[in-house]
Amino acid sequence: LGLEVEDSELSSKLEDKLATAQSEATSVVQDKIAISERMLKISAWDDARSALSTAVELLPALQTVQTAATQQLVVTVRDSMAYAEASNDGENGEKHMREKDFESAASSFKAGLNRNQQRDQTLNDRLQSSLDAAIAAKLEQDTACERVKGLLQEAEALVEDDDTLDAAITAFEAGLALRSA
Repeated sequence: LGLEVEDSELSSKLEDKLATAQSEATSVVQDKIAISERMLKISAWDDARSALSTAVELLPALQTVQTAATQQLVVTVRDSMAYAEASNDGENGEKHMREKDFESAASSFKAGLNRNQQRDQTLNDRLQSSLDAAIAAKLEQDTACERVKGLLQEAEALVEDDDTLDAAITAFEAGLALRSA
């Protein structure tokens, strides 16, 4: 059934309602961007993401409006969300570094870099240098662990012989010193 309804008054009302809804969506997105900007300035990443999530839900409605201003809002929301998530990943990575969990730190820094945020190049630079530091620290940690294992084996072999007991104790102490360093 192909029904054609030629009602200019109805069409006009629909267009007006659509324009009103899109205007309200634009206003809400602008408000959420403003809130997220304030949250980003104080490093409240979760609050910024929450505000931006509401804006993201409205993006499909805005993408149908082909104006430069609304398209810029879409870009701003996406950029801000990537920035908030990358910043949060960086903070998580730093927490893992303090805990000497270098593998998790490297994963967090990589995740931050993979957000492809374009808002702040210094954030990308910081994430990259932190990733490099985490990888180097993990390598150093692994090397030290291998050295401790080698000293343990050496000391265990020396314990077998009463004449080398002093050397065994020295090797055990060296291994313990490396482990706690």
